[in-house]
Amino acid sequence: DNDKVEGPAPISARLGEITGLLNRFAPMAGSAIDALLQQHGVASANLSLSSLVSTYADAGVSLPFRIARYDGTDVVVPMGQVELTTSVVTLAKRLVTDWGLVSVEQLVERLHSRGSAIEGSLIVRRILSCLPRLRWLDDERAWFSFQGEKSHLGLDVRKVFAIAKRVSLCELRLALLKGRPQVAQAPLRTLEGYLSKVSNCEVDGDWVRPRGPAAAPFLSVPERLVVGVLEQFGGEMPLGLLKEQVSLLPVAETALARIVKVSPLFMRTDGDRVRLVGLAGQAFQPRSRYNADRPMRPPTGIVPSGS
Repeated sequence: DNDKVEGPAPISARLGEITGLLNRFAPMAGSAIDALLQQHGVASANLSLSSLVSTYADAGVSLPFRIARYDGTDVVVPMGQVELTTSVVTLAKRLVTDWGLVSVEQLVERLHSRGSAIEGSLIVRRILSCLPRLRWLDDERAWFSFQGEKSHLGLDVRKVFAIAKRVSLCELRLALLKGRPQVAQAPLRTLEGYLSKVSNCEVDGDWVRPRGPAAAPFLSVPERLVVGVLEQFGGEMPLGLLKEQVSLLPVAETALARIVKVSPLFMRTDGDRVRLVGLAGQAFQPRSRYNADRPMRPPTGIVPSGS
């Protein structure tokens, strides 16, 4: 009997080790529990999260973690980190809605400004990595966004490709900067990551194009009308002439000034001219349907044919 080799201890006898591992590596997705325990030699067979919960209950041991559910995914959160995890997830989604792309550093700064005692960015990255719709936008995992999350930046990208078949990356960045100054803080390669991983665009060298048809974005009435005017004049015209033509339409002068300033659809060029986004370095090819037939005032100094 003394020579008998004992097998591995049952999982119920190793709950202390398991609790230590979870406190060390969680928050983490519930589906990753099995791999963690096998990697550290605590379990040799598949162990689901529900089975682990049952093991704690059968042993009469209180659960050292809480199971949160984000976007349909179970996330294991140590008891002492529940409030922090909720704050990180809630704030991260809010910032993505407002900005489109967010850095971990910005998220940590916002958490500190709200009184969080969080130390460093490691725990923030760990929490974010549990979320199924999260997309890291760079290799360093410094910037992130969420697939499928509606954002003002995402809407602006869709607006651009409602009227342009392709746009140079540099021009697209300038167009997006007009109404979304947050983009200025992101490196160009981070914006590339956002376009390809979140906005369903293909970045081919210096050019960006949509991968496929997307739902038509909402353009404001002034935007639609001004796009139509520019398309009827080849996509570019002097600002003064644009004002003259738009004065025939239900667009206030202040509204025209604002959209020319902040909308990603319109670019200012030398000589006080305005053109549609996407015309730099390529011929005008109208893509939108906003140039419906309507009476237009002839340009100053030009007499309409037949007069």
